[in-house]
Amino acid sequence: MENQQNPKQEASRKTTSVKRLKELTKHEDKYVRKKIAKNIKTPLSLLKKLAKDESMTVRESVAGNINSPGSLLEKLADDKYDYVRESVAGHPNTPLTILKKLAVDKKWTVRTHVIRNKNTTLSLLEKLANDDEWEVRRNISVNESTPISILNKLVEDNNKHVRQGLATNTSTPVELLVKLVDDEDEYVRSCLAGNPNMPVTLLKKLLKEKSCKSNLAANVNIPALLLKKLAADEDKNVRLKVAKNLNTDSNVLKKLAIDNHHKVRESIAENPNTPPIVLKKIAKDESWWARRNVAKNTNTPVLVLEKLAEDEDSRVRESVAENANTPVLVLEKLAEDEDSRVRESVKRN
Repeated sequence: MENQQNPKQEASRKTTSVKRLKELTKHEDKYVRKKIAKNIKTPLSLLKKLAKDESMTVRESVAGNINSPGSLLEKLADDKYDYVRESVAGHPNTPLTILKKLAVDKKWTVRTHVIRNKNTTLSLLEKLANDDEWEVRRNISVNESTPISILNKLVEDNNKHVRQGLATNTSTPVELLVKLVDDEDEYVRSCLAGNPNMPVTLLKKLLKEKSCKSNLAANVNIPALLLKKLAADEDKNVRLKVAKNLNTDSNVLKKLAIDNHHKVRESIAENPNTPPIVLKKIAKDESWWARRNVAKNTNTPVLVLEKLAEDEDSRVRESVAENANTPVLVLEKLAEDEDSRVRESVKRN
């Protein structure tokens, strides 16, 4: 009975017998063999066999199997295909001696996987921080686990992409963020604008730059006072970010509720902090998406939900049916709606 099942499904199942897995290692379809190589229940004896498979994708899966021991990974570290070596470089069981070897691999993508390995030592990271390829150094600069001593060196890196990585890294200390605020590269400064650890004084400075405004408006720690200024920006994308920001105060949300761009109003309707009185107004918006977001919002008053339950657009009624605050009587009515999706939503509520 077991042999009559789909081979790929058998190869993936944790309940498939070792005997059957052994039989499937001879299957002509490499993707069946790959499934076995990925299966965490595959015994070491079969992993060793699959590590010599003619297919690169099978060997790559062996290198990615959490149960592959260091001795097996050591052999795969010499594979001619970089995808296999990348998996070895990122594996938690890969010995330090092999990580040192892969840290000088000819392929830069392999070296970046060494950076992400939790077993990579400080000395090895310091070496990779001086790598000739900026992509490698950038992977270090964006890594939140990178020691501050290394980040200190990368802040002076001559490649803008590396400094951009530092600007986005939430582990970058404030003293380094201060250095980057005057960076010659516009995008570095834009990345800084979105970093939640940026001091308010620096955020105010970046407020003057057009390229920084969108990221500033999306910053989770930006003060409400700065958001108020950004809410008046001529760029709709900036106002859109303000409308979505949870730090935006109710007065600003109220003002943006009558914005001339529908996407801004739709975002106001979705914001969980939007006051009920504002939601009541947007419930009459010409945009069905805005009305649908009002119908989804848990702040929406019951009386508004009752009205939206009769909306001409079924997608709005569907959202009313999904809202946990919708009264039972309204749900009973929607349970007989002409649209099947609305009726199904009532059943799930």
